[in-house]
Amino acid sequence: MLVATALVLVITGAAPLLGPQLTGLLTTYPVYASVLAVFAQSQRGGAAAIHVVRGLCYGLFAFASFFFAIGGTIERAGIVMAFVAGIAAALVVQGLTLSLLMKRASRSPRA
Repeated sequence: MLVATALVLVITGAAPLLGPQLTGLLTTYPVYASVLAVFAQSQRGGAAAIHVVRGLCYGLFAFASFFFAIGGTIERAGIVMAFVAGIAAALVVQGLTLSLLMKRASRSPRA
């Protein structure tokens, strides 16, 4: 929690240089990822914290595709269709990510 607090203070201090959009983007993920990782580590150990952070990193691909699709379609297609496109993009990317991870897991040797 101390690291998350320090991170927020550093980013907030740099906010005048970074601007509001970049500051908001930089604050969101490290703070919630660190809180989840610390909680997982305290409850289940280091391996659980690694799994949480790894899962968050893989999930960010779908998250980014959602907003990329919305940003690319909202002005031309309107808000409803932009969200439909965003949800579709996120589902496709998450499905592809899951498929790749399952293939990798099936190829890795079992201990």
